[in-house]
Formats: sequence, structure tokens, C-alpha cells
Amino acid sequence: MMGWLVLFIICLIVFFAWIKHITKDIETGTAQKIKDKVEHFNFSRERYTFGVGTNILIGIDEPNQKIIVASMTNQIYINFSDILESEIIQDDISISKTSRSSQIGGAVAGGLLAGGVGAIVGGLSGKTESTTRIKKLNLKIVVDSLSQPVIYMPFLSELSPLPKEQKRVAQAIEDIQHWHSLLSVVINRNNKVVKEG
Repeated sequence: MMGWLVLFIICLIVFFAWIKHITKDIETGTAQKIKDKVEHFNFSRERYTFGVGTNILIGIDEPNQKIIVASMTNQIYINFSDILESEIIQDDISISKTSRSSQIGGAVAGGLLAGGVGAIVGGLSGKTESTTRIKKLNLKIVVDSLSQPVIYMPFLSELSPLPKEQKRVAQAIEDIQHWHSLLSVVINRNNKVVKEG
């Protein structure tokens, strides 16, 4: 009886390891297919990131002043001048927000995500609630478009909340802060152009 139980447990472990390996292969294949679809877009390796499960990509082409958000079925090219707002949403709560219409300085929100470093690179006005566990982390991009004014880029999507210190969560926080900061710079530059023009 004990031998069958041990054999069953070993088979279960092998099965789950195989599933994990297959899932990784599928994700890698999907990521490569998305990269191939946007191959003509002028961005280097450091200038794009995959969101949750490698099924969506965000990239920046600074020389041509464009952002791309791409999946297997859709590619959205956004001119820098069309970016109106960038917002980090953690578990359905706005954590950090930068918009063209109003920019109220405040590093408190960024500090909620990553402490002192987040306070430096972090956000502008937003609701402030500190948690130690995160389930969802999305970047919301509002653009000047009637057909698709809001784009959501998921960086973390879990069934149950995970500690911020966990490697996957910490990486998602770092990635979303990086992209929010890039978009904030673009928005600030747009504001300067509007004020000078």
C-alpha cells in the first residue's frame, strides 16, 4: 500500500513539472510571436517589457516618439503627443497618477509600492493605501482616441494576494514603476510643448 502511495506522489510531481515546462514553452513561443509581429518597431531590448504571462508587450520608440502595446491579435501604436494619462492601479485602487490636465506633485504614492526608491521615481497624486500583499497590478494609459481611449497593461494578476517581497511581485512592481515613470516623462514633455507653444 505504501509503495503505491509513493509511486502516486512521484507521478503527481512529474506531472506538475511537465505542465510547468509545457506552459513555459507556450509562453516563450507566444512572446516570440508578439515580438515578430512588431519587429519593424524601433525599440531595443531594454525598451520593452512583457506583461502578465508574456501575452502582451509594451515598448517605446523614442526616435519616432511612439509607444506600442501589442498582443497576438492587436497592435496599438500611440504617439507621445496622444498620451493623456498614466496610472498605476493596485488591486482596483489608484496608487499613482500623472496626467496632462493636472500635475500635483507628491512622492507619497510611489513610496507605497517600493519604499524610498518608489518615492523618488514614484507617482503623483492618487489615493494612498499601503498593503503588504498584492493580487493585481495594472498600468492604465489614457490616450487621445475615440476608438480606444483607455488601454490596460497588466503587470500582475494572481488568484490570491502575494507578498510584495516575492520575486514575481517585486519584478512586477519594478516594471510598472519604470513604465509609469517613462510615460510621466512623456506627459511632462508634452505639457512643456503646450505651454511653450
